[in-house]
Amino acid sequence: MADNRTVEQRLAAVAASMTMAGYTMTETDRAESRRILRGEVSADESVRQVLADTGCDAADLVGKTAFRRLSELESSRPLTVFTRETLLATHAYLCGDVYPWAGTIRTSEVRAMGLAMCRAAYVDQELDRLFRRIEQSPPSAMDREAALRTVAEHWGELTIIHPFLDGNSRTQRYFFDHMLHHAGWSLDWRRIVAAEVHAARYVAAATLDSSLLVDALRPGLSAREDCPQLPTEPAAVLFHRMMGFRRTHPHESFHKLFFADKQSDKLRQPARDNQNG
Repeated sequence: MADNRTVEQRLAAVAASMTMAGYTMTETDRAESRRILRGEVSADESVRQVLADTGCDAADLVGKTAFRRLSELESSRPLTVFTRETLLATHAYLCGDVYPWAGTIRTSEVRAMGLAMCRAAYVDQELDRLFRRIEQSPPSAMDREAALRTVAEHWGELTIIHPFLDGNSRTQRYFFDHMLHHAGWSLDWRRIVAAEVHAARYVAAATLDSSLLVDALRPGLSAREDCPQLPTEPAAVLFHRMMGFRRTHPHESFHKLFFADKQSDKLRQPARDNQNG
């Protein structure tokens, strides 16, 4: 299926990945991403300039090379094969400029969002199990809600498996975004709160409830004339709000209450009470 997204839509997808990875793109970064997306400069050339900058610290180096590689991927032919091998290859491409172990499964224990991820000894078999499920249960090409639910379930599972030491969020956003695209859907990340998606992934990982992730992704599936004011809370804060909300309002939409009604005490007070719990 052709990819008819504009440069700004592709840039928003790149920026969403980087937000989930904890890297905020500057205006200079965005300008460079646009140059790559338009084909004005190759990612290889742009990355070489970054690697030659001796004043760039390690954390910045990872972010600056990753958004350049993502920009190149987003300007290329969409991903159409969704296997363990393509996930590893995507990670290797995004992170290989900095990490010699890019594209390989972790062998040490990790935590993220305060949660213990899958034990390293079980990552291989859990990945195989998940990709068998992905093969058997691709997103629907006919039912939008069913497609979202399927992708959200797969994404929550891959989040807890956490196959790499670093670079999971960047790789997974690209992977599942293109999985939806291949099924005939499109996500416009200008209409999605990346921090909400990031937090909801971890709620799905911790509770097996992917409904909050579905809620977070839904606004990007269709054009809307009026978008609510988007929040600026970081993913860690949203994670605690979501966990509290899920306990106190199990049958209601976090996204609808929090993002459509910023003044809602119904959500904010329980979330505040549960932040440290």
